[in-house]
Amino acid sequence: MKNKFLLILFAFLTLFLVSFSLRMGEKPPEKKTTGIDDSYLHLFSKERQLDSTKGYFTGFPQAVVHKGIIYVTYSYHVQHQSMPGKEQDHIYYKSSKDGGKTWSNRQKLTFPKSRIKGISFDYRSIQMVSDGNRIIGLGVVVPSDSSKIKAYSTFYCELKANKRGKLKCVPITLMPYISQDGNEILTALQPGTEGRGSNIVSGNMLLYEGYLYWCYYNSARNVQLLRWSTSSGEHPEMKTIEILANIGDNNKEHRYSEVGMFREGDAIYLSVRDEHSTNSNWRYDLHTKTMTHLANTKTEAFGPNIYKIEDGPAVLTGRQYTYLKKREQLTRMDNMILLSPQGEIIKENIGFVGHLMGGDSMYCSSVELNGVVFIFYYYGMNSSLVSPNSRYTLAYKTIKVEDLRKMAE
Repeated sequence: MKNKFLLILFAFLTLFLVSFSLRMGEKPPEKKTTGIDDSYLHLFSKERQLDSTKGYFTGFPQAVVHKGIIYVTYSYHVQHQSMPGKEQDHIYYKSSKDGGKTWSNRQKLTFPKSRIKGISFDYRSIQMVSDGNRIIGLGVVVPSDSSKIKAYSTFYCELKANKRGKLKCVPITLMPYISQDGNEILTALQPGTEGRGSNIVSGNMLLYEGYLYWCYYNSARNVQLLRWSTSSGEHPEMKTIEILANIGDNNKEHRYSEVGMFREGDAIYLSVRDEHSTNSNWRYDLHTKTMTHLANTKTEAFGPNIYKIEDGPAVLTGRQYTYLKKREQLTRMDNMILLSPQGEIIKENIGFVGHLMGGDSMYCSSVELNGVVFIFYYYGMNSSLVSPNSRYTLAYKTIKVEDLRKMAE
């Protein structure tokens, strides 16, 4: 009986060892992943929400630090898209005087109504940069009659803050149009170009040696880099705007739109959204006035915004649209890309939000104050079509400058 028991035990152990040895040679099952690198999430602060609304679109944040105060403007619309014949001039802002510890209530930026008979103005968003004395703004305005959207325009304004930090818009001017091929400045749209003649300011702007630099994209999906001498007049005019470069092939192989950029030395580096590919990175030499293609990113970062850290990397933030594939679903869309001061790609596909978002999310804006970088973004938890049940959230996270430098090593 004892021998029989030992025989059975021996057989069982043999089977166990054989099975174990076979499993040792197997590869462990792969974990399902979005491909986003979340290994740096612990370096970012917890998410802090600035505004959250139901039934309204809340997004397109743009931030600036002016005299030690953080200002964040954002669109606040009844619908995501402009609607013909309706004034939806809802651009609000919040501010913080204590480095993000507390924030003001939501306040509305007041823009003038259209003075053109039968035409309504919808102010969509505004990009900002401070020269220390004033905040310069370039924004998107959508003209329309009662039934039709006209060509998008860009407006120029200055934002001045009173002693309490409240912003006032003074003055406002519609900018000249740039031709579709990007080679000519037009006083007005030519006949038959409604819709196709749109000039949309996007990404972030730069101030350098008395010049304001910004980028347009148009309906032909070409991008123009432009500049204006801030000392040449009260506002940009046809004779004072310079077209420095044009990127695009009229939507043949490339479909360019939003641009993020930074300056290092005598060069401006650009990361351009290509809807037919990934981001296309470029270098513009201010001396030779030549534009050179550098490389493409491996991942998408649409709506790119770039903040350059002193003695550190350029931090590009944007949204990845790959995972949606034209479906409105909850997904991860955050993407941070670190670029060297020479525009080389150091790391990409870095997650910094860390949670699911809806199909319309993640246009970002970054500023730095007291050694801390603030990254503002928005997300929708339903779809890009605003409904009474839609909820949009404006939020931000922070990260120390020294941690971003270490990430780039």
